[in-house]
Amino acid sequence: MCSGCGKKLTAGFVKGRKEKYPRYWCWNPKCTVRVSASCEEIESAFVGILTMMEPTQELLNRLPEIAKTYWANRLERITTDRRVLSSRQADAKTLNQKILFQKVNGELSAEDFATLKETVTQQLAEVEAQLNALDAETLTVQGLLEETQRSVVDLVKAWRTGGVQQRQELAFSLYPEGLR
Repeated sequence: MCSGCGKKLTAGFVKGRKEKYPRYWCWNPKCTVRVSASCEEIESAFVGILTMMEPTQELLNRLPEIAKTYWANRLERITTDRRVLSSRQADAKTLNQKILFQKVNGELSAEDFATLKETVTQQLAEVEAQLNALDAETLTVQGLLEETQRSVVDLVKAWRTGGVQQRQELAFSLYPEGLR
């Protein structure tokens, strides 16, 4: 959050002479402070905040509630991702059937058929791998509770080892309104 106007910061890449650099900035034209910081500055400040946090007994008592919310958010994301992937899988299977139909009717050459078949097979394999990854991500509630307990105890490690999704979930669960 911008310390000047309280709006959320915008993330993007700024082009340097040779590379692009990740930065955050305040997009609000009425802001008097106009915060601008590199990704490293923001992340190191956030890690600094995490290092100062120690889990209190109250927080530890709230772990089941936090885990339940975390689980609901994760389940919603998995469900959405699964719906999109299932649609892509159905589209690829339909395309495969159309290719086979055109081949049987002599509308496709052997070369075109082989190329299209390979493309569709690759698409199906990618979708199935992503669906398998979603299945692997789906944890039991008990496993999630254990994961939440470990994450709360070592927030910095959870931040540093987490992917984008885990980092977003950690930041949102600790600061649903954002940091100021």
